[in-house]
Amino acid sequence: MPSYPRRHLFPSSHSNAHERHLIAHSDGGARGNPGPAAYGYVLEDEDETVLASHGEHIGSATNDVEEENSLVDGMRMALEVKGPEVVGVPEHGMMGEQKGG
Repeated sequence: MPSYPRRHLFPSSHSNAHERHLIAHSDGGARGNPGPAAYGYVLEDEDETVLASHGEHIGSATNDVEEENSLVDGMRMALEVKGPEVVGVPEHGMMGEQKGG
């Protein structure tokens, strides 16, 4: 997973000791683009405790489809875990650029 300073993900001005902030790491890819494709995510809290993870092969798709599937599924799981604030951390910068940061 990429290395980043966690203190910058959740500024202290927004922190509450009783809230659990979540980070959704995601990645996906296809061989051949389109081709055999898979994606996955890891959901963790600020203390790097893994709360959920999932990986899945979905058949033939493009890299863009798998990148988006991984981020969307990671965020859905974050909603189930009910974190008050979630940061999506896609593996590739392309997703952040396409989804507006």
